[in-house]
Amino acid sequence: MSLSKADFKATTKRLEALIRKWHVPLGLQKWRVCYSYDDTPPAMDDEEWQRTACTSSKWQYLEASISFNIEACSELNDNELEEVFVHECCHILVAEMHGVIDTEREWSKEQVAHEERVVVQLARAFIDVMDRGCKLSKIKVES
Repeated sequence: MSLSKADFKATTKRLEALIRKWHVPLGLQKWRVCYSYDDTPPAMDDEEWQRTACTSSKWQYLEASISFNIEACSELNDNELEEVFVHECCHILVAEMHGVIDTEREWSKEQVAHEERVVVQLARAFIDVMDRGCKLSKIKVES
């Protein structure tokens, strides 16, 4: 599938809205985060999964990058795209675990699986709190 220029632009606009929504609430305002948009899927070790985004970081310098596969992102609804976005940002937040656990070797598949489970849980919790917070802020509390 080849993405049209209009679809590419529409998807990047959706991601830019998520950057504006989530960058500060996730505490990333002190980080230098580079967001990039690619129309070719990145290589994957596991062919069963389509990588929607890829995050890398230099946590000791508070620098990170997230590269989005725009073709894959374009197929997601708004809720799914938001979960992917927050999930990738959570990788930034926990990146320091790599250096604490083992600085000399690559992580095992099991260690990667644990990090994935952690960031899935964190992303869903952050989204739930954000959704509830927005709803709760509209409720008038009488004293």
